[in-house]
Amino acid sequence: MTDTEISEIIAKDDLSEARSAIARALAVNPDDDGAYYCLGRVLWKFDRRPEALSAFTAAVRLNPDSPARHALEMGRDVFDFFNPDLLNP
Repeated sequence: MTDTEISEIIAKDDLSEARSAIARALAVNPDDDGAYYCLGRVLWKFDRRPEALSAFTAAVRLNPDSPARHALEMGRDVFDFFNPDLLNP
């Protein structure tokens, strides 16, 4: 399954099917940066943010030009956000 097909599944919010498709893609090619990027997107939607950042990092290690680079930067910005006027956990 291609990254585009997996992205279409994610867009339909069928996250369980997307996880299955990603697992199959990584079983065939464990160096598939696009699959790791998709995995990060799915994990982010499941509110598993640290795991998502790990998946984005894996994608960037495999392909420095991956769109996961932007997602990783944005994810880090979310974690680095602190506003003293708000209750921050």
